[in-house]
Amino acid sequence: MATRAGQFAAGTGAKLSRKINTARIISKRLIAADILELRLSKPEGFSFVAGQFTQFLIPRETGPVWRSYSIASTPADPYLEFCVKILPEGLGSDYLSRIEAGGQIQCKGAAGRFVSPPPSELFFVATGVGLAPIMSLITDEIRNKKTDREIRLLFGVRHRADIFWRERLDQMAADSPNFSYVITLSQPEAGWDGSTGRVTEQLPDLAAGRSYYLCGSQEMVREVKTILAGRGVSDQDIHFEIF
Repeated sequence: MATRAGQFAAGTGAKLSRKINTARIISKRLIAADILELRLSKPEGFSFVAGQFTQFLIPRETGPVWRSYSIASTPADPYLEFCVKILPEGLGSDYLSRIEAGGQIQCKGAAGRFVSPPPSELFFVATGVGLAPIMSLITDEIRNKKTDREIRLLFGVRHRADIFWRERLDQMAADSPNFSYVITLSQPEAGWDGSTGRVTEQLPDLAAGRSYYLCGSQEMVREVKTILAGRGVSDQDIHFEIF
C-alpha cells in the first residue's frame, strides 16, 4: 500500500497513536503476481477499528522512515494481516519482502477514518491492494456483526494473475446470502469468462440510499465519485481512501 493521499469517511480514530509496538512476522506468502500477504502477531493492547491502517518503521541508510499499510484482518482476529504491493523501487515493499518469518518489525497505530459503515446497504469498489481495508470492513460486518443488510463488492485488477483472496470471497458469498461480489479484469487474457473492463465500466445502475466505499487509485476514486454524483448519490454517502 502507498502512503495515503486523502480520505473522506465518517468515523473516529483519525489520529495516529505515538506508541511504538513490536510485532513478529507469523507468515508471509505471495498471493498474486506482485502482492505479498503478511500476518503479524498482534501486540498486547493494540486495538483498531475495521478499515484503519497502521505504520511500519522501515530502516534505510539515511535513517528510518514510516510507511502506512491498511489492516486487512478484523479487530476480532488474534493477528494483524496486510497485503503489500511489491514495487520495483518501493522502500517499504522491498524491506517487507526480505524480512523473514519470525523476524520482528516496529509499528504504530492504528488510525484512519475509512470506518464504521452506517446502517444502510453497502457497495464497495476496490482496485488492487485497495481491497485490504475493504476486506476488513466486509469481514467484520458479516462475521463479527452478523449483519443481514445487502453488501456488494466490485473488485478490479488488470490480469487474472493479479486476483487474490478469491477463495475467501467465495466462502463469504457461500456463507452469507446477503453478500455478493464481481471481479472485473481491465486487461483480460484469452480464456477469461468473467467481467471485463475497468470498474467504472462495470458499476451497476444503483439508486441513491446506499453507502459507497471506494479504495484504490486517485483516478479510479475520482471517476467513480463523478459517476455516483451524476446518479444522485450525495457526498455524505460516498466514503473513500486513496492509495
